[in-house]
Amino acid sequence: MTKIVKNDLVNSNINEMISSLDLDITDTDKVIEILSSFVEETTTELISPSYDAARKKIESYITILNKRKEIAQNLKSAISYAVNNMNSYMEDSDFLDDSNLQDITSKLNQVSFNLEKAYASLKDETSENYKDCINAVVSYQSLYDELIKLKDKLVNLAPTDESAYSKVAAELSNISLYKSSVDSVTVTSI
Repeated sequence: MTKIVKNDLVNSNINEMISSLDLDITDTDKVIEILSSFVEETTTELISPSYDAARKKIESYITILNKRKEIAQNLKSAISYAVNNMNSYMEDSDFLDDSNLQDITSKLNQVSFNLEKAYASLKDETSENYKDCINAVVSYQSLYDELIKLKDKLVNLAPTDESAYSKVAAELSNISLYKSSVDSVTVTSI
């Protein structure tokens, strides 16, 4: 069962998460800049085996920080993609729930039956009731079209949702890879 509320996509913590990722990217850039500047400035001024080891370790930190930034950027893109994809899929709907599919199918069958009756009665009506029959046909046809569109949306809701958020899941799995690379770095080896 899949339920999507459009306001939840817009008003949830997603915007805060994207802002946090932006802040993390900016902060990581600042740290990379400071560390890179230190490495560059000390390369010719401070020459010794311990400074060389420190610079080498700092360069490995810079590599890890660049990976962190890349993961944050990719996660932000994946989240934005998922939200935009679902907003686009929902179009004018404020709420979609595929557990209503059976009710929609039932209503669709009833409207289809009424539409067929309206078309049949259109052939038999006299000119004074003809306008009412045309209005009934137009009304049932419009309702039928709306229900078909809604049914299609509900049938495809779960696969669309899974597709949109699979990108987020893939990026989240990269966080554990990043964590293992951070865990492998030790300060005591300098």
